[in-house]
Amino acid sequence: AGGSVGIPGPRGPLLGGLATRVGAPVRDSDPAAAARTLTRRLEESGHFEADVEPDAAEGGGPVPVVFLARPGPQATVGTVTVDGPPLPLSAGAGAPELAVQPGGPYRLRDLATSRETLLSVWRRAGYLDARVDPEARFSPDRTRVDVRFVLEPGPRTIVEDVVLAGLRKTRETTVTRELTLRRGEPFS
Repeated sequence: AGGSVGIPGPRGPLLGGLATRVGAPVRDSDPAAAARTLTRRLEESGHFEADVEPDAAEGGGPVPVVFLARPGPQATVGTVTVDGPPLPLSAGAGAPELAVQPGGPYRLRDLATSRETLLSVWRRAGYLDARVDPEARFSPDRTRVDVRFVLEPGPRTIVEDVVLAGLRKTRETTVTRELTLRRGEPFS
């Protein structure tokens, strides 16, 4: 059983809800799983280089469990820019909402999600080879980061012909009516 569970430094809501807690049996996986949870919690608050290592004494009975947390720098997003041609917006659709936002915590997950959002917009417009390269420029003290997405759409793929083959019992007009691919439209 855990005799004590601690994390040096400011705790805040970090320890809440962990499976590794005072009085609970210490299983081999609990401290490692708790360390991963603590790392994710630090990353959520903008500590982009967070690292947490568990340390539990060997032996039986109540043992102390300590998590050595190295949160690393905590950064806030300054500016977010998208460099490249204007986004190809479909009728009625506005600009996509990016996960990385000015004033929010800098999280690598948000950077990756925003990249995927931009790629999806371009690919749905027929730019199947589109590239989006995220760049992060940190302030000298690493507390602020300006994010830039560099877009290269590549060539647009247009449907030249739609050919139906092998239909025996279903009429061609029935299948054609249900197709989303149309001649002369972007392939996505």
